[in-house]
Formats: sequence, structure tokens, C-alpha cells
Amino acid sequence: MGFWNKLGEVSYKTAKFLGNTATVVSNGIEQKAGELKELKQEYEQKPDEELVRIIKSKGFTGNSESEKGVARRVLRERGYMSGS
Repeated sequence: MGFWNKLGEVSYKTAKFLGNTATVVSNGIEQKAGELKELKQEYEQKPDEELVRIIKSKGFTGNSESEKGVARRVLRERGYMSGS
């Protein structure tokens, strides 16, 4: 097998791998976006005090940064926390 054939084979395998990787990443992003949308719908039903508790939670048993971000967004949409 010549140099150019080998180079073509390697290029093809690399492109195929990158295409598969991009698909996996894209699917992961779509899944995360769906989870955040569901979480936002859930948090929109919660009272302000509970959302503040979620934002302030800390440590191992605290809420995740994603949960805190969604709680902040809901409170911001309700008119709280403008400017932060």
C-alpha cells in the first residue's frame, strides 16, 4: 500500500471518528437541554423562598450548579435579582 493510499485511509477513519464524536456530543447537548427545560418547568411551580434556598444550598448535599442556575433564571423572570 502506497503512502497516499495509507494517508487516505487514515484521513477517512479520522473523519468518521470525528463525525461519530460530533453526533454523540450533539445528542448529549440535546438531552441536557431537555433536562434543563423540564427542571425549569418544575421550578416555575415552586415558591420564591424555595428557589432562594436552592440557590444558597452548599456542600455535598447542596443542589447542582445547573439547578441553581435554573432557580436564578426563574427568579430573574419573576423580577428578582435584576442586575446580578
